[in-house]
Amino acid sequence: MLRVLLLSIAVAALACDRDSDASRVKAQTQPAAPAAAPPVLELSLPPDSGPPPTIDSARAMQYVKEMVALGPRPVGSANHKKVEDFITSHLKGDMVEDDVFIAGTPEGKFPVRTSLRNSPEQKTASS
Repeated sequence: MLRVLLLSIAVAALACDRDSDASRVKAQTQPAAPAAAPPVLELSLPPDSGPPPTIDSARAMQYVKEMVALGPRPVGSANHKKVEDFITSHLKGDMVEDDVFIAGTPEGKFPVRTSLRNSPEQKTASS
């Protein structure tokens, strides 16, 4: 009888340990409380005061046709330089910001120039 009593106590003690282990594991595996969301940045843009811009689609298509007529123009080629000159000639008199850099490509490194036309209200990075 004493053996049965000791066995019952041992089983009960083990069962209690298992319950505490289970709750400890459960507490460890529960996801942490979600972190607070980062604050949303608010942009301060000037109000739109002018009419919406218009696009002359026929003129835009004409520009595309003129550039395509130059033929293939891989970076660094004479035709690529012609396209750069074509774009620059159409932006004369506008505020243009050029970014010249060396582009690393699978074919090698090539000098590249990108041009950004700024509207009169915008300031260039250099001003």
